[in-house]
Amino acid sequence: LDLAAAGYVVAVATDAVGSRKPIDHETALKRLQQAGVLLTTSESALLEIIFEAGTTQFKAVLPLIK
Repeated sequence: LDLAAAGYVVAVATDAVGSRKPIDHETALKRLQQAGVLLTTSESALLEIIFEAGTTQFKAVLPLIK
């Protein structure tokens, strides 16, 4: 939240964060989204960083996301 408030573009992989209770997890994600944080998944974030299929980096990450 502090990074978003400071003007940074922040993304959170929703499948990589958690809480003891589902309601706390859901509420936190809603709060982040309302603050302008982008919600994504680990797989989507990795693929976006790699950008192009067929590269050495893509081939290295592919087994991790399968």
